Amino acid sequence: MLEFNTRVLFGADKIAHFSTYAVIALCIGIVLISVTSRTHRLRGLSFIWFILVLIGVVEEYRQFLLPDRTAELWDAVANILGVSTGMLLPLLFSIKKEALPVARYFVIFFIILFPLFLGLAEINERHIIIDPGEINHVDSGSGHGGSRGGRHF
Repeated sequence: MLEFNTRVLFGADKIAHFSTYAVIALCIGIVLISVTSRTHRLRGLSFIWFILVLIGVVEEYRQFLLPDRTAELWDAVANILGVSTGMLLPLLFSIKKEALPVARYFVIFFIILFPLFLGLAEINERHIIIDPGEINHVDSGSGHGGSRGGRHF
């Protein structure tokens, strides 16, 4: 029977990714709603959300290119959840007066970021679902600083 590798989903590095991106998004969101007019707040928050999410995903690809770092899909997911959580307070503050064009931004998100997620899933070194017979071979580290010896190109 297959088991979930909870260290991959809930490790300290995921909390660090989530917290860092949440604080950055919150700070930028507060500054944005402080300096923009009401009519442009939602557009600005949506733009900032998209840029921070894109940075969080592309950063994982950049780490893949470094010899002493690894890229992880779940780090990118933690980044996105952090950005989304951090933008929630500024968004709730701004949503009272304006309509939220969710569908349009979701399509943009899907078209641009979904292929990036697929790429991270392909190069991911640590998997969320593991075979119990392989437990001794699973990397117990945080995913950073490990070697790339297990890849087959």
